[in-house]
Amino acid sequence: MNKRSILMTSLAIAAFGLVACGGANTEGDTMERKVDEAMAEMARDKEAALEELRDLRVRMETRLNEIGNELEDPALTDEQRAELADEQDALEHQVDRVDAVTNEVESALQETWSDVKRTTNEVTRDIKEWLERQAEKVDEATDADHDHDGK
Repeated sequence: MNKRSILMTSLAIAAFGLVACGGANTEGDTMERKVDEAMAEMARDKEAALEELRDLRVRMETRLNEIGNELEDPALTDEQRAELADEQDALEHQVDRVDAVTNEVESALQETWSDVKRTTNEVTRDIKEWLERQAEKVDEATDADHDHDGK
């Protein structure tokens, strides 16, 4: 009986160990799923941020090209040329900001993503507001509604 008791105890311990390991795998699987979901969410957020930054950059590059064409006009006064050059400098500064934030987004890790995301949202909002102010200045200067916003 002594051997039988030892054998039964050993089997009971082995069965308990298998059950305990099975529970750990379920917890491990759950944790792995949560990590995968967080990574997928971050990837979606990064792609959305990058798309918005690319759109802003295209808008600004388009305007920079327009300014370049306008600056070639020999009929421009010195004052008009200076205004266009100032706008060009300001736009180039905004493009640099977009490029810097784009690099941050592209290289962001899970650990830094929340800070990068917050900074990206702030810079994007600032640049959009700046572009709106520029459009309003053009509307005021020309007494026209070039941006079709009703203002």
